[in-house]
Amino acid sequence: ESDIQLLCGGFRPVATLVQEMDPSLVTDQGFVKVNEKLQLEGSKYRSIFALGDMCNHPTPKMAIWAGEQASFLADELAAVIRKKQTDFIKPFAGVAIEAMILPLGPSGGVSQLPMFGGIVLGNWFTWFIKSRDYLAGRIWASIGASVPN
Repeated sequence: ESDIQLLCGGFRPVATLVQEMDPSLVTDQGFVKVNEKLQLEGSKYRSIFALGDMCNHPTPKMAIWAGEQASFLADELAAVIRKKQTDFIKPFAGVAIEAMILPLGPSGGVSQLPMFGGIVLGNWFTWFIKSRDYLAGRIWASIGASVPN
C-alpha cells in the first residue's frame, strides 16, 4: 500500500529534427553530438545548441543539471547579444560529483550534494528538500504558477 507510486524507466532522446538535418550529428544511442559549449558539433550548425537529456555532453541526465546548462547557455547568449563577447567562449564545466536526493518514505531519505567534495545528508534534509511534495512546488514556481489543488 502506498500514497504515491512513481514508475520509472529508461528513455530514448528525441533527436528527430537534428537527425533530419544531419544524421552524422546523432550518436548510435540517439544523443545529439555537442561540443563543450553545448553547440552542435562542427562549424555548420554552431548557432544551434542542445542541452539536457538529448545531448551527449557527459553531464548527468538529471533535471538539476539541465537547468544548470540552460542557465549557462542563457548567460553566454546574453553576453554575445550585448556584444560583451564576440563568440561563445566558456565551456560548460559539468560536475565532478553528481547530486542525488532520494526520499525513502514520508520522512526518510538520503541526499548527496556536489559541494565540499560530496557531502551526504540524511532524513531531515531530504524531507525538507524533496519528500514533502517531490519538488512539485519548486517546479510550478519556476513557471510562475502554484501547485493545483
